Amino acid sequence: MRIVLCEEDGAFLTTERPACRGGLPILRLEEEDCDVWPTEEIAEVADPVVWETAAAYVCRHVSADSPPELIEAACLYCSQWPEGPQPLSGQAL
Repeated sequence: MRIVLCEEDGAFLTTERPACRGGLPILRLEEEDCDVWPTEEIAEVADPVVWETAAAYVCRHVSADSPPELIEAACLYCSQWPEGPQPLSGQAL
């Protein structure tokens, strides 16, 4: 699986990386050349720089209008951190 999350950031959810475990997706940030787990913090380039967890980043890019494949991949990704934000649950903010 490879589902684009944010073209502008070069971000996608994928199961095609060595870091993936048990068929669960990982967040790939092409511009940063890294794979990111839901609990890890990433920087959003802004002025000032904003830090957020990868799970929160994924949740910000998913809405009820997103394609079903993206919603499913985002839910699987975020489920790896059950205590963290979950897509479409209102916990992302």
